[in-house]
Amino acid sequence: MVSRYQEVVARIDAINQEDPTIVQVKGEDKPEALAYGIWVSDWVKYLNPEASDALLIAARGIHLLRWTIKRDTYPTGPAGYATWRQEVRQLSADTLGHMLHDMEYDRDVLDAIWALIARNNPEDADMQTLQDAIGLAFLEWQLNSFVAKYDTDKVIRALQGTYARMSDKAQKLALDLEFSPNSREILERALMGGDF
Repeated sequence: MVSRYQEVVARIDAINQEDPTIVQVKGEDKPEALAYGIWVSDWVKYLNPEASDALLIAARGIHLLRWTIKRDTYPTGPAGYATWRQEVRQLSADTLGHMLHDMEYDRDVLDAIWALIARNNPEDADMQTLQDAIGLAFLEWQLNSFVAKYDTDKVIRALQGTYARMSDKAQKLALDLEFSPNSREILERALMGGDF
């Protein structure tokens, strides 16, 4: 019998399957939002095998419908990025909220998911687990392509920001991931210039 949590995951994945941006995952083409939700939720399970439904659902739906709000429709620079990021987070949280409300999830679960996606409580243990999972998913699956796409200074700033949001445990795990030689060199440069 399919559990309610499994039904939520199936609904999230069905929506994320519509993302037109395709990424290569172990030689297979996957919609980016679908792949990203799986990467982040897999890391959450690794970091916390007892993770709550709220944390796992937030991880799986972290980029739900994100592709429908284009970054290039907002101004360039940090302020434009921050506005866009807030809009896509709100869209993901709202969509999950409606989905879970229709499935008769309790209000406290909906509130927990909203807070996680909005990153409202950085001191919360689940929030830290989610931040760790996001950082590790980026490093494991996206860093090499990010390095190929952007100039080194931007990559270093992104890596320093990512590491600053990760726990000591996640930072140590990250160093054991496999990277291209160029990515590892840039990562090491980023870490030398940061206070972690």
